[in-house]
This record gives sequence, C-alpha cells and structure tokens, in this order.
Amino acid sequence: MVLDLISEDEGGEWENAGEGWLASIIPARAELASGDLRVLYLVWLLCAQGGALEDDVAEPPVPPDLAPVSGLVRS
Repeated sequence: MVLDLISEDEGGEWENAGEGWLASIIPARAELASGDLRVLYLVWLLCAQGGALEDDVAEPPVPPDLAPVSGLVRS
C-alpha cells in the first residue's frame, strides 16, 4: 500500500532543507505496518482542523491507547 500525504499550507515558510526528517518518521511507518492506526487518526484530525473534510464526514473511532507516536513527537 502506498500512502500519499500532502499538506498545502501556504501560510508558512519552509525552514528545513530536509535533512534528517525522513529518518524521524521511520518508527511511525513501522507502527503503521504492524497495524497501529494511530498515525492515520492523527492525519484525519489534521485534515479536520485544516477544513479539508466535508461537513458530513463522520469521525473515525479514536484508536485505543492513543498516545504519542514514535518519532513524531518532539520534546
């Protein structure tokens, strides 16, 4: 399966030249491949927040044990 996620936020400037960001999401990819759907729920929330969803789209069930996803939360 190929998942293509695109953000078209035109309000900000790209501050990172791209070094190192791909490696930072490898743990989240591994969790998704093992059946952990928290990442997809968080993507849905981002789309809802950005107004990219139709009004009649139902919210998916919150995944159990929703907690920080590896590699995506920076302290």
